[in-house]
Parts: sequence; C-alpha cells; structure tokens
Amino acid sequence: MVTFTGSVDSEASETNNLTIDGATGAEIAFQGNVGVGTHGRLGAVLIASATDVTVSDAMSFNAVSILQEAGTGTTTFGVTVNTSGQIGGNSFNANGIDITTTSDVRFENNVTTTGKGAVAIDNPER
Repeated sequence: MVTFTGSVDSEASETNNLTIDGATGAEIAFQGNVGVGTHGRLGAVLIASATDVTVSDAMSFNAVSILQEAGTGTTTFGVTVNTSGQIGGNSFNANGIDITTTSDVRFENNVTTTGKGAVAIDNPER
C-alpha cells in the first residue's frame, strides 16, 4: 500500500510532477490535501497502476492533470478536484483527468477543469 498521510505539495515556485506505480497491485491513499499548500498545485499526477485509489473526504486535490493508466479496483475522490491543464501539456490528450480502471470511479464532490482539460473515464468491463 502507498499511503500519503500528510499534505503533498510542490516546491516553491515549481509545479512538480508526481508518479506512483503500484505495479504489484498496491492500493494508493491520499489522506491529506494535495497541491494546496504554500507552494500550490502539483504538476502532472500519473498513477501507472493500482488496485484502489482513494483521496480522503474533506480535502482538496489540485494538479495540472491526473492520469490513471490502469486500475483494478475503485477510484474514489472524496474531495474537491481541480485541474488546470491537459495531460502532456498539449492537445494530443485533451483531458485534464483521464482514468482507466475495471471498477467504479467516484467523484463525491465538485470537479473543476480549466485550460481546456476534459474528463475521460475508460472502464472496459462496465
């Protein structure tokens, strides 16, 4: 299991990317705010593979983009989600949020995309 128990933020004056690979079937959990600290939003967040992905309730998740390439469990955002760009920074992938999983995807609060980034969910088994 990959668990972030506190805030995850970029360095000062940067928009740092975050890549997580739960290739062995790891669950990924964010228990604190993401991209809302003194230095602000993360850059591109890439989840290469995971079973369940959970972002705890009553928090915020702010990044330029969110890409989950593969998942076998539920992806749950119990928070306000905000993205400000497109995956890869260009119109090749025009999505700000792109999630691929074989189970449920849940957004339990507001989702805001700016910078022409759309939301795409690919669930081939549903």
